[in-house]
Amino acid sequence: MASKLSTWFPHAQQPIIISAPMLGTSNGTLAAAVSKAGGIGIVPGGFNFTPDSPQLTALDTELTTARALLSLPASPTERTLLPLGVGFILCHPSFAAHFLSTALPLLRRHRPAAVWLFAPRPEDLASGLVGRVVGELKRAGFVVMVQVGSVAAARGAVEDGADVLVVQGADAGGHQFAVGTGGAGVFIAAEEAWTPDFRKKLILETTDGGPSTVKTPVLDDIQSTAIWPDIYDGRGLIGKSWKDHLAGMPLEENIRLFKEADQAGDTSRKITWA
Repeated sequence: MASKLSTWFPHAQQPIIISAPMLGTSNGTLAAAVSKAGGIGIVPGGFNFTPDSPQLTALDTELTTARALLSLPASPTERTLLPLGVGFILCHPSFAAHFLSTALPLLRRHRPAAVWLFAPRPEDLASGLVGRVVGELKRAGFVVMVQVGSVAAARGAVEDGADVLVVQGADAGGHQFAVGTGGAGVFIAAEEAWTPDFRKKLILETTDGGPSTVKTPVLDDIQSTAIWPDIYDGRGLIGKSWKDHLAGMPLEENIRLFKEADQAGDTSRKITWA
């Protein structure tokens, strides 16, 4: 696989380091910096594929920024391959209706080297839609990377034609673990990342991931980002919102307090993925 990645990404150095498409954290500036340093940067494309999607508008801007930072031709007729990728979350209903008519033309225009796919809805897998999208992406010349969290998902991705499996374990993002093992460049805390300073501080100061994090769908419920199918959840740092949940606070009350704190500029109830 290392030799294949080197063929697809000839700029990449060994060992190959890839920055994930963390929505709200990664961006064109970070992806360009990673690729410049010999890694593979991935720009998040979001999950909203509607024709008026603000996420696709933002992706257009970030890929333009990355191309400029990498000193590559901006003209559509002269555009060379971008040495980075774009990541998408597939569980939004707009994926089935619009991905091929909105996201794919944008990708063709910007020419990233790879497309990273994650979290399809079970019905889109069962209907064969995800496999058809993988096929269209490959025919358009993109390396297709599929993030999986189970053996069954990995087998399905291979059957669909994925070029690369991104295998995620129970540690989920693993950002705090990477810091604890001596990592000097955890991307969620990088200068180029959009991560708010309070979250960077929490990630860097947390020293024991076992008792200080929890993997649960409740964190998405609290911050009203529960777009995921039932098989998905995330790992976050334990904070006030989770402690109140454990103490028996009703979800509606927890959501209300979360929103009130957010509106007041109080970050103590914010969710920090780890």
